[in-house]
Amino acid sequence: MIGGFTDRAGSAVEVGGLLLGYHDPDGKLQYAGNVGTGWNAATGAALRKRLAKIEVARSPFAPGTVKSGRWSKRAAGAEHWVKPELVAEVSFAEWTPDGRVRQPVFQGLRSDKAASAITRETAAEASRAAAVSANRAGTVKVSHPERIIDPSTGLRKLNLVRYYESIGEWMLPHLKGRPVSLVRGPRGISGQLFFQKHDDKLSIPGLRELDPALWSGHAALLEVPTAEALVSAAQMNVIEFHTWNSTIRNIDKPDRMVFDLDPGAGVAWTHVQEAALLTRALLTELGLSSWLQTSGGKGLHVVVPLAPRLSYDAAQGLLAGDRAAPCADHSGALRRQERTGQPRRTDLRRLPA
Repeated sequence: MIGGFTDRAGSAVEVGGLLLGYHDPDGKLQYAGNVGTGWNAATGAALRKRLAKIEVARSPFAPGTVKSGRWSKRAAGAEHWVKPELVAEVSFAEWTPDGRVRQPVFQGLRSDKAASAITRETAAEASRAAAVSANRAGTVKVSHPERIIDPSTGLRKLNLVRYYESIGEWMLPHLKGRPVSLVRGPRGISGQLFFQKHDDKLSIPGLRELDPALWSGHAALLEVPTAEALVSAAQMNVIEFHTWNSTIRNIDKPDRMVFDLDPGAGVAWTHVQEAALLTRALLTELGLSSWLQTSGGKGLHVVVPLAPRLSYDAAQGLLAGDRAAPCADHSGALRRQERTGQPRRTDLRRLPA
């Protein structure tokens, strides 16, 4: 059950975490840790509004039980306490030795169970409860949840789907309004991977087909317009999402460019980091702002936002001119990176042929 909450960083109208608890055999409310994933912005705001109505001044938990975890960023005194009236359904990996839930994911509120009846589940009870929600990510049922996606880490399909569900709020602004190509891997990253740019016969619920006129002579492109579509795509074995660097509104005018730093064979990670810093320094001297993005693979992306005024060809030509005359302070270092096997590639469209 819910005994308190914290605000989301940067937004006091949404919850950032829910403080969970259960009743011990003596009826005292014991702290069970907090959950901070499993909802989107709309649900977070709705939870915040509902919890604010039952907010109280003092903690309902047994004294001394609510403590931030070792790696918690929660500041002391950041908690809002509530009457222990609402019951949350939370899936989690296991109980920690100090009585906290590990890797919890919020699944929703329960209205069919009284808060006073919430106790710590035994292994048998937890197994029965887990069977109900173990194969779901929000409202999406995950098929073959046990399938191994990454043999090197043991990451399963269910982990990947729930990961995309948890970051949907942050990832959607980079997907919505842009054509997207999908990398699908029905057997994980060690199996056969294939690109999907069009609906074809492999439809994914929630994805939107765009106007075919956007790319003349080709089938209609796809867009991931909602967080639900993102989760559905992951359930349909989509591992990577590759967007165009232009939006649907200005399809022929890129609003960003990406410097894709892929390490060659034998290149140390520290050299990739150095290459990113040098690229940023060069861009700064050219008057261009940039930000860092992990590629999802082995390299890094340095992303430069652009005003959508130039065509792809014009933007590519501008970059070619800049690269022909790099700033003197950095050109030697950049050439050294390239000699060590560190390609420096400018990627504009980022859509496979």
